[in-house]
Amino acid sequence: FSLYEIPNSRFSFGHFSLIRGNIFYGAGDSRGNYLEGLVSAHVNFQVSPRVQLTVWSDIVGPTVDRTGGFDVFGVDTFNIQPKVNVDVFKWLTLTPYVKFYPTNLSWYSTSVNLDITANFL
Repeated sequence: FSLYEIPNSRFSFGHFSLIRGNIFYGAGDSRGNYLEGLVSAHVNFQVSPRVQLTVWSDIVGPTVDRTGGFDVFGVDTFNIQPKVNVDVFKWLTLTPYVKFYPTNLSWYSTSVNLDITANFL
């Protein structure tokens, strides 16, 4: 994860990458991939001390599916997520956002989400 704050402005931008394994599917279930890589870029605008607007994009990269097949870039590999981050309390952030795929614009491929982040330590 990297983040760069532009001096003397309300803008920042960053990058996030990961490789993750998915293990929570039944033996006969064909959903998901065993292993997938992800590269994300994002731009933030600080509206106020407690509210931030973010545009996040994901490029889902190499995947290994349940049959052992390897796919460098599959279908719908690129998505865009406009978000609003609201610091409700110092320890609680709510982030509603919409995720859509520019290559497949439909209600079926669009999702409305809410991330809840709580810091207890």
